[in-house]
Amino acid sequence: MKRRTFIIAAITTTGAVTVSAVAFIHRRHEQYNPLSTPEVLSSFCDRKTLCEIGTRYLHVAPEEAQVQKLQDLILTDQKGKKPASLDNVIVSNWVNEQTRQDFINRRTITINGWVVSLTEARQCALLSFNK
Repeated sequence: MKRRTFIIAAITTTGAVTVSAVAFIHRRHEQYNPLSTPEVLSSFCDRKTLCEIGTRYLHVAPEEAQVQKLQDLILTDQKGKKPASLDNVIVSNWVNEQTRQDFINRRTITINGWVVSLTEARQCALLSFNK
């Protein structure tokens, strides 16, 4: 199986399984923020690694080195559409779909040896602001 196919399948499967997990996490952790939590990537990486990816991404894209700018970019799809609500479950599903679309459309970047979607890189950048 090609790596790209595997990654897309893994993201799709994980997205479907994590919907209920996101709701559970949200109830347990009021500070949970799906904008700065790359769900699939965080199952492979610890927080320190995610922050390192985010910091490196900001060196590559310094024009995005603002919290509001990153949030706006994550919450806007390729067609300029935004999620209907900012509820954590809806935003989590939105971000997972954007991540999936990034891989399908080859909007990826290699940082510290990790191939991540542009959305995941931006999520890591947001997370790096909260070290």
